Amino acid sequence: MQTEARFNESRAYGIELEVLSQYSAGYVAIKLTEAGIPTQAEGYNHNLSNAWKIVPDGSLPRNGIELVSPKLYGTDGLNQIKTVCEVLNSLTYGGRKTISVNRACGFHVHHNAADLTKTQYSNIISLTTRVQPFINLLLPERIGSRWCKQVTFDLIKQNQRRNISLLLGGDRYYVVNASAYDRHRTIEFRSHTGTTNYEKIAAWVIFTQNIINAAISKKSVTKAPFSINNSIVEHALYTLGSDKNCEYTKMARKNIVRRIYAKQVRSITGFRGFGSAKRYLTPQQRREVVRRHDRFTIVVSI
Repeated sequence: MQTEARFNESRAYGIELEVLSQYSAGYVAIKLTEAGIPTQAEGYNHNLSNAWKIVPDGSLPRNGIELVSPKLYGTDGLNQIKTVCEVLNSLTYGGRKTISVNRACGFHVHHNAADLTKTQYSNIISLTTRVQPFINLLLPERIGSRWCKQVTFDLIKQNQRRNISLLLGGDRYYVVNASAYDRHRTIEFRSHTGTTNYEKIAAWVIFTQNIINAAISKKSVTKAPFSINNSIVEHALYTLGSDKNCEYTKMARKNIVRRIYAKQVRSITGFRGFGSAKRYLTPQQRREVVRRHDRFTIVVSI
């Protein structure tokens, strides 16, 4: 059964953006504050704040910083994120952008889980594990990362009798971080690559929230990974929801599916898009690209 998914305006969330900056954290904080996003530059800490903060990140090179949001809600939170991205992308020196990301950077989102039962929390982990093949299509760069290891159903089974924060053995470096429950009463999704692209960030916030919505409505989740090859259309609809009246769900679905298709084209052709690639394709490559295009177009058009 498909999930009638709407963006939940009342479930708090927060984001963490890891970036590389040629400017100091203090200067970036000033520019964000001037744009209407109160921001403070601080030393490394896990303290909750009512404002955005910028802290150092030991997993990044020396010029790496992490932007951490306060609790955000619904469309107001997305509007704040959009402004943050606009400021970051506008900071230049000598005509060149001063904020960038590389493969070491990540983007994490926390969702409030204080109201969830242990069964509901466990269902979120299981559903995320079930749809991991789909996430791998979107974010192949993160496969094998030690900062967001993939969960197995064997691991879930081994820890199923433990309390919420230990459902994954207490290790926070999985694609889903259950240990965040002890510190923040949240569930953290760690799979996404670093980015300052607002549409990618918003789509991931909505996508992960819809995983939560789907998981908490179920008594249990099938303990088997989803088969991408056979039912990718049904899978995408199931995970992203089917509410045609929610503009945010539609935006997230289209953004994610188009990005997956672009990566599929690149994996076959070495080009970013079918239009620029088709003149160089062999007949076999052309048939494969068209086959995948037809599969993904169905999802985008719904």
